[in-house]
Amino acid sequence: MTALERMAMSDIVCAIRGGAGSRAVQNAAIHQALAGDEALVFLYVIDRRVLEACEASMQPSMRNELYWMGKTLVRIAVARAQAAGLSRVTWAVREGEVREEIVRAVSARPTRLLLIGAPRRETDKGPDPAASFAAWVQATTGVAVEIVAPLPTK
Repeated sequence: MTALERMAMSDIVCAIRGGAGSRAVQNAAIHQALAGDEALVFLYVIDRRVLEACEASMQPSMRNELYWMGKTLVRIAVARAQAAGLSRVTWAVREGEVREEIVRAVSARPTRLLLIGAPRRETDKGPDPAASFAAWVQATTGVAVEIVAPLPTK
């Protein structure tokens, strides 16, 4: 798909986790979707490594709890988007390796933009892992990626 075709019929995908960074990226996604009259998809990925780290007997219960948490987070995000006036908004919960599942979700639909939250602001501790991930997603899919940092706490 060419860049022009992608823009003509595009969605915005917003990957969320929870916490301050998730709220900031949700707000940015809602604003962009409203401004561009685009559909918005909130995405939550259950990290399979978390499940695999659990005792085998606990994995089914842990999976159920993680799905419940993911569905709750995306449904709250959808409700916030609808309250802001966005009508074309939906959600998805996926399970697997987070990086790969985000790429699969973006590739599965005509996506113009992926928004992700920044886990931390860039510091002298090294490069921001979100920036490396964003560059990899863009190189892999051709989809633009925007990193939204949470507002500093007072």
